[in-house]
Amino acid sequence: MLRRADNLRWGVVPALLVLAGPAFAGAAEAENAPSHPYLEVEPIVEFAYFDNADGVWGQGRWHLTTGVGVAYEDWNLAVSTTGRTTTMPGAADIDDCLLQLSAGYALADGLALDAGWAWIREEGEDSCLVGVLLAHEFGFCLGCNDGNA
Repeated sequence: MLRRADNLRWGVVPALLVLAGPAFAGAAEAENAPSHPYLEVEPIVEFAYFDNADGVWGQGRWHLTTGVGVAYEDWNLAVSTTGRTTTMPGAADIDDCLLQLSAGYALADGLALDAGWAWIREEGEDSCLVGVLLAHEFGFCLGCNDGNA
């Protein structure tokens, strides 16, 4: 069962994202990037806490997400897991979990095809989700000064 996202009344969301590879280098560095295939690894760790979750006084909820994405040439692969615990004074904690796997391929001219699978345990019920994404990348610039104006 999927539900709407909680409103963040207050919280702290520290995140760690480590990137490796020339994909995020500056323009001059990208020009000097090696022409041979490279492996890019992106680990992620994110923690978020919601006080008075769902607008219920005293209800707390925390989310912990860990994962890693790997890219090699035109291929990408990602795996991540999220744990969510909801606490309420005088009641048992509710533990939910999400595990997702996805893979994709960058086709020609900014076109990409990705597919993913997720296993979800929410309030003691298990479910699976499968998705496919076909995306086209394009660029535009408002108010850019590229010498053509």
